[in-house]
Amino acid sequence: MAMIRRYGGFKEESEYGGGGSPDFYVDIGSASLDAPTDSVLVYQGGLSRGARKTRPGFYSPSGSITYATDIKTIAYILSWALGGYKFTDGGGEGDKNLHEIYSSDDLELPSFCAKIGKDVFEHEFRGCVVNSLSLSVGDWCEAEVSIQAQKDYKNDLKDLEDVIADLPDEYPLSFQDVSLKIDDSEEECKVTSLTLNIDNNVDAQRCIGKRYPKRIPASEREVSLEMELYFDDTDKLESFWGSTSGVSDDGGDEVKLQIDVDSGDYGSMEILMAKAEYMSVAQQPSGRDAISQTITARAFLDTIEIDDGSEVDSEVLVSIENNEGEL
Repeated sequence: MAMIRRYGGFKEESEYGGGGSPDFYVDIGSASLDAPTDSVLVYQGGLSRGARKTRPGFYSPSGSITYATDIKTIAYILSWALGGYKFTDGGGEGDKNLHEIYSSDDLELPSFCAKIGKDVFEHEFRGCVVNSLSLSVGDWCEAEVSIQAQKDYKNDLKDLEDVIADLPDEYPLSFQDVSLKIDDSEEECKVTSLTLNIDNNVDAQRCIGKRYPKRIPASEREVSLEMELYFDDTDKLESFWGSTSGVSDDGGDEVKLQIDVDSGDYGSMEILMAKAEYMSVAQQPSGRDAISQTITARAFLDTIEIDDGSEVDSEVLVSIENNEGEL
């Protein structure tokens, strides 16, 4: 009899599609990562209205995984989504290590292996690349990882006791662990929800002579932040306008956005978007309900100094302090 056994195990690959034993496991909330639905070539001949012949077509699994993230595993996910990474042993507060993650211009992002428990078998995906990542804060701080992969395999389920033993000790992050600063001023008691989006626009390329992708390069990258705030002043609208009295011919102002995450004794995370601009600011009343502001901001490339004094050109710099060694 099948039992509920749903988990995710992940491992960065040393070579594309090479797989490996997971470095960490998570308790997934949902997973749509699956075999492709368009992997059969159907020949459209003209002898009749029906099709007669098929051949194996291009094959590349895709889908997403969602889980309540923590201060340990999110470092792996962000490094795969952005591509740039610097580790400093003991570089954090106290005895914590420092992981600095930033965007890379490399067309080929780090690949990883994902093993998903699906009640009756373990579905393994190799050659995985992060197409997009959404970090949303509602009740929990959830990571939704959209993935494009090379191949999938069938494995036996991992024993429940072994999965539990390999789950992170760090607790899942929730709304009370997160705060937002705009231009170094904390938006205390204003933010009701926020979502950080990183979109890589990857392309699983078909090559002559190969059924499976040999690489999944990224193209345009977009880093954005969606926010919902209580509406009690016009500061955000004025910044969007670039004026205190209405829209300006010169466009909107640049803003600095910073998300801070406090995981207590387990560590902390700072997500810095040093150069951003509001793309939309909306206040739309409904009945007698309190008005909220729905805001979308996009981060742009800026020169940012990291811990060792060197500089990176990135839309975002993520600084994570935790007990984890080099990824």
